[in-house]
Amino acid sequence: MIDIGQGDSILIQLPSNKGTYLIDTGGRMSFVKEAWQKRRTESSVGKNTLIPVLKAKGITSLDKVFVTHAHADHMGELETLAKEIRIQEIYISKGTSKKGMLKHTLEVLNRIPVIEIAKGDVVGTNEYPFEVLSPRKPSENTNNDSLVLRARLGGLIWLFTGDAEREIEQELLQEEIRADVLKAGHHGSKTSSSAAFVAKVQPSWALISCGVNNHFGHPNQETLATFEKNQVEVLRTDQNGMIVYRFFGGFQTKLK
Repeated sequence: MIDIGQGDSILIQLPSNKGTYLIDTGGRMSFVKEAWQKRRTESSVGKNTLIPVLKAKGITSLDKVFVTHAHADHMGELETLAKEIRIQEIYISKGTSKKGMLKHTLEVLNRIPVIEIAKGDVVGTNEYPFEVLSPRKPSENTNNDSLVLRARLGGLIWLFTGDAEREIEQELLQEEIRADVLKAGHHGSKTSSSAAFVAKVQPSWALISCGVNNHFGHPNQETLATFEKNQVEVLRTDQNGMIVYRFFGGFQTKLK
């Protein structure tokens, strides 16, 4: 989990060069600013953090980039990323290609194949399949368009939830949803990680990607209390920096 501030970006490097995937690119949410508040040169999460991290690891190509949903803090750096790193395929949830800034970005990156996926699809390799658990259909709530992916990596079951909120969690409660590692939905907001959902998933770890002293107050204290009640160890980028799990080697934090 790359420390990109308020947003999400998760890098997955499969063993034996079986694949290099990225779930979301991070990006900055826009807020209206007075003229005096604007910098002459706005910093870019892509240029300043994401791309340097990838290049430091010797990554010049990504086999798959999953865009969980059409919000800037999850896909705002996709265009910048594509200028520096070769992207083989982009995966989005079915029916969202015409939404907001995602529509514009995909038009600019029209040379890259875009694959729409939905609940029931499986992406990846036979050895490392990524199951799509949600969404079943597009939602008026863009957060609930989020791709929810489940994979077994390094002997653990991982659940990547984007910004999926409680309505989607309620749907997922109808099936077997247990996982060892939960990427907490919506940066630890109280709109996600409901008590019933956490109790059924029974994760040992919850990962939260959020910015230091962020504008939204993420993660929410109610959510943190839910994790504590369920004896879930929480790792968060605003406190731990980049969070790394090495296959069968466990978690490490504060790695640069």
